[in-house]
Amino acid sequence: MNKKKKNIYKAIIAIAVALVFVLPGSAAFANVGTIGITPDIEKTSDIKDIEDVITSDNSDSSDTEDTELPNIKETGKETDDHNLEEPCLDCEPEREPRIKEHRVPVAPLKVKSTNNILTRGTIYVDDDADPSWYNETHVKTIQEGVNNASAGWTVYVYNGTYPECVYVDKQLDLVGESKSDVVVDGEYNGDTFYVDANDISFDAFTIQNGLGGITFDSVSGCTVTNCIVNDSEYDGIWLYKCSDITITKSEFYYNGWEGIDLWPAYNCVISDCYTYGNGDGLCMYSDEGVYCDNNIVTNCNFDSTWWSGAWFSEASNNIFTNCTFDNNYEGLYIQSDSNNNLFSNCSFRDNLDYGLDICFDSFNNTFEDCTISGTIGGGYQPEHWYGIWISSGDYTSFINCDIYDNTLYGFIIKKCPHLRLRNTNIYNNGYNFGFDFIYNPPDDLYLDIDDSNTVEGKLMYWLDGVNSYEINETHDPGYVGLINCTNVIIKNVNVSAILMVYTNHSTISNAIVHNNRRGIFLYGCEYIDVVDTLGYDNANGLVAEYSPYTNITNCVFHDNAMINCYMGKGIYLKYSPYCNVVDTIAYNNGYEGIEAGWGSDYTNIVNCVSYNNYGECHPGGPWFGRGFNIYFGTHYCTVRDCTTYDNYESGIIIRNGNYNNVINCVSYDNLGFGIWLRSGDSNNNNIAGCVFYNNSESGINLYYALNNNFINCDSYNNTYGIYISDSSNNNLIYHNNFVDNDYNAYDSCTNTWDNGYPSGGNHWSDYTGVDTDGDGIGDTPYNISGGSNQDNYPLMNPHTTPELISPENGYGTPDQTPTFDWTDSGHTLVTYTLQVATDPGFTDPSMVINQTGIEESEYTPTTMAYDTYYWRVRAKLGPVYSEWSETWSFFIAEDVIPPTTPDLLSPDDNSTIANPGVYFDWTDAYDAYGIDYYTLQVATDENFDTIVFDLTSGNSENIITFTETGSYYWRVRAVDNSGLIGNWSEVFTFTLIMDTEPPIVELLYPVGNEYLSGTVIILWDATDNLTPDNDLRIKIEYRAGGPWQTLASDEDNDGAFEWNTIGYPDSTLYIIRISTEDYWGNIGSDESYTTFTVDNTNPVTTAYLNPATPNGDNDWYINNVQVTLVATDETSGIDYTKYKIDDDAWEIYVVPLTVSDDGEHTVE
Repeated sequence: MNKKKKNIYKAIIAIAVALVFVLPGSAAFANVGTIGITPDIEKTSDIKDIEDVITSDNSDSSDTEDTELPNIKETGKETDDHNLEEPCLDCEPEREPRIKEHRVPVAPLKVKSTNNILTRGTIYVDDDADPSWYNETHVKTIQEGVNNASAGWTVYVYNGTYPECVYVDKQLDLVGESKSDVVVDGEYNGDTFYVDANDISFDAFTIQNGLGGITFDSVSGCTVTNCIVNDSEYDGIWLYKCSDITITKSEFYYNGWEGIDLWPAYNCVISDCYTYGNGDGLCMYSDEGVYCDNNIVTNCNFDSTWWSGAWFSEASNNIFTNCTFDNNYEGLYIQSDSNNNLFSNCSFRDNLDYGLDICFDSFNNTFEDCTISGTIGGGYQPEHWYGIWISSGDYTSFINCDIYDNTLYGFIIKKCPHLRLRNTNIYNNGYNFGFDFIYNPPDDLYLDIDDSNTVEGKLMYWLDGVNSYEINETHDPGYVGLINCTNVIIKNVNVSAILMVYTNHSTISNAIVHNNRRGIFLYGCEYIDVVDTLGYDNANGLVAEYSPYTNITNCVFHDNAMINCYMGKGIYLKYSPYCNVVDTIAYNNGYEGIEAGWGSDYTNIVNCVSYNNYGECHPGGPWFGRGFNIYFGTHYCTVRDCTTYDNYESGIIIRNGNYNNVINCVSYDNLGFGIWLRSGDSNNNNIAGCVFYNNSESGINLYYALNNNFINCDSYNNTYGIYISDSSNNNLIYHNNFVDNDYNAYDSCTNTWDNGYPSGGNHWSDYTGVDTDGDGIGDTPYNISGGSNQDNYPLMNPHTTPELISPENGYGTPDQTPTFDWTDSGHTLVTYTLQVATDPGFTDPSMVINQTGIEESEYTPTTMAYDTYYWRVRAKLGPVYSEWSETWSFFIAEDVIPPTTPDLLSPDDNSTIANPGVYFDWTDAYDAYGIDYYTLQVATDENFDTIVFDLTSGNSENIITFTETGSYYWRVRAVDNSGLIGNWSEVFTFTLIMDTEPPIVELLYPVGNEYLSGTVIILWDATDNLTPDNDLRIKIEYRAGGPWQTLASDEDNDGAFEWNTIGYPDSTLYIIRISTEDYWGNIGSDESYTTFTVDNTNPVTTAYLNPATPNGDNDWYINNVQVTLVATDETSGIDYTKYKIDDDAWEIYVVPLTVSDDGEHTVE
């Protein structure tokens, strides 16, 4: 029988209709079975002569036939071409978990054999032997062999084709003569083999064309060796609620479902097998309370499937070693609590859309020494081709892995907290390494990434919770990730990407970012500055999501586009208000140059250029490609002084955005529109001073856009100068020039096309009316095509507001006859009015020049005095005046050189101060005419929108007392004696903090119960947590029964004070108190714990002699004299009395003295 060849589309259909073929009662019901596995069995040239014993010569998989593999690039599922209006450019679509179609193994309706007659151990099967050969041990069908054999016997099958479905219900060894020549063909009548007993082995069979190849139903200990299983309607091998099954050295190809299906099975071993061309190569699927765990797979190839090389669902603790998962739609798909699996030395190469796909809460899987490469792309979603995609895989580990040469994404993470990377190299992918937070914000980014990993051969830097750090060219990073960081600087680097999450007040400067999903990705950040940076060849150049106050200055983003899809954005601001994009260029991006969308309100895009943005891969056709996009609920933004051209669709688009301003912009050579306001909620926007020309469809297009203003714009050489449709009502259009368009205007709605008389309407190059009264306004209205709208006051000539050229704004000159110059309208009938005044309000008393009828675009006055002047110009066509130009100022003075800029000294930048009396100091400015004064400004924001101090001082040192804490910014500039104002200094910031704790004061002496006299040293210790000790001023007080009296104040905090107690009343009880006050008025004090006494009155000592008077001649004593000392003190009493006799030493008096030596004596 010829092998049945099923094309891949039949395999695809099989999933949809599988249940139809296995319903009870159908033809498929009879022979659906399971298969067992046998060890290697030898082949022999003449097996028919062997009756009882079979010898082995180790036949193995070398007998595998060469089989043509399917071209995986041609087997992808077809998908509907969804007409999406606006695609999601950098988000993975939400998917549902993959669920197997329900199938239950059904045993054939066959009675188990009870034949106990045979006594020999081998049954021989041959489909075409001589009839005389057949008997009870030599049979024609395998089923006969099974039926006739007893448990433990061998059924040996000779080469041939056996069209049957076999039911095996006892322990047997089934051995084929040659795996390629023993063909068992189930003819889709059921499972080719159905196994319903333990310890059954298969060796050397080709098993084909069954509903299943071999179905093992709730058995264990079985073996499949050296077999080929192909072209089954469902699975090649199905292990249903099995355990301890071994499958080795076998091939599985072109099976409609899985080549090998463990649904479910545990403790099984699969080795040296090759699967290709199946629906899936391998499935491990837990079901009905049985878990697909603890299986070991070694040296296998799961290749060239139309879906997964292998896929897991609730399959855990399995080990794969030396396996390949190549040339599939996806190499490996792990879902639904498939945990703790190990893949070692495996390859995932050349798959169509995914190398690895880990999702739906599958945790703690490990990949060691693996290769993930060559994901081709071309599957169902061309913007989502991944080497590795992890959408929910906590604690996944990659160790010693290489991820390279994947067409689109190398490694993308949506949610994988505690991801562990070690010695892993990511390189040469379309986009190397990145994150997708579109649906799940990164509330858990605790990733374990160290510097053993590389991107493009350079180290990865992953910093978490780092403050005040710099990464620069000396680090030479390949990738930088910052999580919860502050004040980090990244500069002078060439990296694959920069990620900042919940990071604030940080800077990217002079960086090059390329070849990643998002070159720079800011998520949940604030106050990030991106300066002088180049981003190219990314899917998106810079994405700021939930990141207000992002400032992008002097950057270039080009050629950012999804590989093979051409979609991408140079700059994408999403949910990020108050951002600024200044002096930046975006070009050759696949979708848009610069977009502020999704609530990125109050964004300013100034002096930027965006061109040649294409967007050719939208499902609805080749459109998109925009220079600037204000999108989806984004309001109060300004696009000013910008240029855009050569975009595939629109130069500027406002979609679902209100109260935005587009001012002084130029948009030309776009394939769609110069500017497009569209989609229901693009209202109340102002477009002024812009130029739109050479656009293929229209210069201005309004689609469901209401209440917008178009003023002072030029639209020329477009198909339509302006096109208004679809309920775009109540728009105001005047003072615009519509010139040489194929159709100057179309309006099917209700709008206002002029500003009344004499201001007028618009200039129309195809207006055929006349101006008989010479007022510059046509005598008849201009009719707008498409409805009943009219410009009631069409301008006979283009209406242009002049632009000032010189003297430049803020310019100083000693020339007292300066020449005033402005742009020429180009129309010979236009005259100009020049006004020059000393007051910016141009009031009459201040008017110096009010010259009308100037026919040229310059004017030189007579001598002007030294002063500061303001000037402006307007044009006139007949009686109609243009708007006044903007107002510029200049000054004429002998001294025109402003003073130099001071350098700030104190407080230092980024300092913290506790003293509300802040000391400001800066260097002296220089000016040849001398400095008049300085202006010191202190504000609560770095833009000085909220100024709290605006101080004028003649000194470069000042102290300002603050009453509120917080962060402050300060700057200084000088004004010279000629009134010239110098430049502001750089801006320093400091933080003022409040002290709420009082100083700690301890009185050390006197503390109480002392008697003091003379000069007393009062001792103390005073400290404060924020105020320096030497700034604490000390107050000393005493109290003697009444109120506190000041002893001393404003004393240095040196810990000691001399108090002369002389003159203070004796015998008085005193208490001493020490107090001090810190910067913030917190007072600390300490006092004596009890009273002490001042005693400055000396004690009195009286001497009594015995005998009382001399008792000899001449007032001499003739016997011993006893001296008694009596001391008294009325205040503190007597402590002790000292005495000395003559020149003897002083001694303490205890008892009366006796003087007995002859001579004159003195007692003291």
